[in-house]
Amino acid sequence: MHHETSLGLINPVDELCPLASRHGLLTIVDAVASLGGVPLEMDAWDIDLCVTVGNKCLGAPAGIAPIAVGRRAWAAVDDGRRKCAGWYLNLATWRHYRGMWGSWHPSPTTMPSNPFLALATAVEEVAARGLDAHQAHLARAAARVREGLGELGFEMVIPGPAASPVTTAVWGLPGMDVGDYQAWLSREHGLRVGGGLGDLAGRSFRVGHMGRAADPDVVDVYLRATAEYVSLRR
Repeated sequence: MHHETSLGLINPVDELCPLASRHGLLTIVDAVASLGGVPLEMDAWDIDLCVTVGNKCLGAPAGIAPIAVGRRAWAAVDDGRRKCAGWYLNLATWRHYRGMWGSWHPSPTTMPSNPFLALATAVEEVAARGLDAHQAHLARAAARVREGLGELGFEMVIPGPAASPVTTAVWGLPGMDVGDYQAWLSREHGLRVGGGLGDLAGRSFRVGHMGRAADPDVVDVYLRATAEYVSLRR
């Protein structure tokens, strides 16, 4: 997993994948919450198969999960070993129909056209802005949120360079009812932040920096609302 959303952590797949490759292992990277938001170099990092979605850092509607398949991954698909993916989830099935019907219907099933067009539009918008500029926009929002929350006494779950530029996990203040904070933000300001997962449930919350949440005006509204909540609960 490239981006660990439960912690707001970026894993060093640029170091891990080449290491795995040198030992003859295939590398499969979950880039669901990172593609478009942070640097990711599939070929340079020896990533054999990469999976993502359109509705995170790219800002498209939910419904599509693009997959990129490298040369070694295709070799594994074709190596003759029995696969457990069945028909629909078999990459060979999708490759076959792309080759056979590519000029008019490059998929084995009827696909929803609206999400595809929306994803194409979202990618075009990112390209028009420039990928580096797009990523910097998200990173600035993350930095501002962490700075503002820090001024209110909050501590980040992952401080320092390993912290994700697209999601921030934050420890609740001592004695803070995180669930009450989330409900209050939604009720009073129409803002939603994610709760902690697993062992972090009830102890932390998560702030996303994707889409509109990365806009400076939205960040400012969120920080003012959080400051208001903290003052009311003191």
